[in-house]
Amino acid sequence: MADSRYLNPYTDFDITNAMNDAEMKGFGKGKEIGLEEGIEQGRAEGIAQGIAQGKAEGLDINLIAKITQLPLSEIERL
Repeated sequence: MADSRYLNPYTDFDITNAMNDAEMKGFGKGKEIGLEEGIEQGRAEGIAQGIAQGKAEGLDINLIAKITQLPLSEIERL
């Protein structure tokens, strides 16, 4: 007798398809969240880099950190 804890891909089509669909939706949502976070981080780093290159001279590094929400070490690196 087969152990019911394991799926048989040849007979359990509905369950296998549902699991595959759920997995793909999870990947899609993770990719969407990662993309949003990447865009946000890139925007903040771009602002900080522009400031660091002298486009807004005279700003305090702490103010730059507050505006960009980047750590001081990251701003200093830029």
